[in-house]
Amino acid sequence: MIHTFIHAIEHTLVDTWTMLPFLFITYLGVFYIERKRHTTINNRIERGMNPIVGSLLGCIPQCGISVLVADMFNNNKVSMGTLLAVFIATSDEALIILLSGNIGFLSLGIILFIKVTLGMIIGLLVDQLDKHQILSSYKETSSIHHNSFCCVKSNGLFHSAIMHTLKTYFFICVVSFSFTMILSYVGDEFIASILLSGHQVQPFISAFIGFIPTCASSVLIAQLLLQGSISFGSAMAGLITNAGFGIIVLIKGNTSKIEVGKILFILYFVAVCTGILLSF
Repeated sequence: MIHTFIHAIEHTLVDTWTMLPFLFITYLGVFYIERKRHTTINNRIERGMNPIVGSLLGCIPQCGISVLVADMFNNNKVSMGTLLAVFIATSDEALIILLSGNIGFLSLGIILFIKVTLGMIIGLLVDQLDKHQILSSYKETSSIHHNSFCCVKSNGLFHSAIMHTLKTYFFICVVSFSFTMILSYVGDEFIASILLSGHQVQPFISAFIGFIPTCASSVLIAQLLLQGSISFGSAMAGLITNAGFGIIVLIKGNTSKIEVGKILFILYFVAVCTGILLSF
């Protein structure tokens, strides 16, 4: 029990410590922009960060970009389409596992091409639908957006960024530790057996497993693909929903649970449809 607890803590810290600089940079940028909100900075960011750029940035290994963009979305700095583009294109440890497993640069390139291209297409489509208020709904602005300017004025830019970074990082650690403990008791073999239970339902199960915000889910999916235990389409379904800790930041910082539900539903729907199509 104690060994499992210590292992879970170590695993959590290894998985999450790289989030700290991304979180700090995000909050520092958000608070700076809020402080300079009467300038043209906001317009430059909106023009610079779009589904195309987001999808290209998202394919960088590790899920730091998804964390950064999720926080920007919670503060109304990027669109829903841009967020989905980043989530779809996000590449976690799975790419490293696949590359070390001699899958080949061509196959790896195909995986990245599918994720990046799909991220761009879905992101642009969602933004287009959102523009016509098909996906729009009332969104309460996050507490950070409401209070950040007052907080920055009273405590200073760096102090506010550090405090919000530590609060968010603590939340990520708690969630990651909880999932790590659950996976320690459930075991990878149990999850693998569920995936292998039926070829037809593999994309549905794999896409659901991809939501687990630890590297264990993406590593498991990559290993099963290398072993030939799951189809390429099923693996892609899991890798599309595997947006890492970005989903945790989205849920924590967004007060509109309806909007969060829409984003997760779109992500899951796209992942399953892509997995089914690629399985043929």
